[in-house]
Amino acid sequence: MSTFKTLNSIEFVAYLQRELGELGVGAIAISNDIAWRWRYGGAVPTYEDFVRTFSNGVLVQFIITDIHTGRLVGLAATYSFNPQYRTAYIAAMIAPEFLMTGVGIDGIRTFIRYVMKVWDLHKIYMEVPEFNFDQFSAGIGSIFLLEGTLREDIYLATRRWDKLICAIYRSEFMTKWG
Repeated sequence: MSTFKTLNSIEFVAYLQRELGELGVGAIAISNDIAWRWRYGGAVPTYEDFVRTFSNGVLVQFIITDIHTGRLVGLAATYSFNPQYRTAYIAAMIAPEFLMTGVGIDGIRTFIRYVMKVWDLHKIYMEVPEFNFDQFSAGIGSIFLLEGTLREDIYLATRRWDKLICAIYRSEFMTKWG
């Protein structure tokens, strides 16, 4: 379990680009286990490209660490913020050793609660590649709704995959997790 000193159960450490190497975020983000699953759409950027583009289009992003060990758990980011509609997108990356342990989702839930409160978001979208959906499928109906499918939108590993568009609604999320 991870904790946060003032915001419920996760410790967030605001990042500075010069600290990326020290924290190990870049190494995880560009690793073969992770890079193809999240914001790089199958590409594995160089570390230098990752550092250079780390904040492009991002409203806010936090490092998630385990309070007991200090180990890096992952990263949660909000991007494509639309202040008129009060919507944004979320991307998250969890280190392979923390997948399916509950520690990563604990950090992501705390991050979602934070951005919903600070930016008064009505809805947060997730773009989930079909090949990655099994990791999220337990959250359908309880954390998010599946709103649409972009058929064969992603090309990876010699085949086409759907991109699933999911949404986390403030009212439902805050009632359950707020």
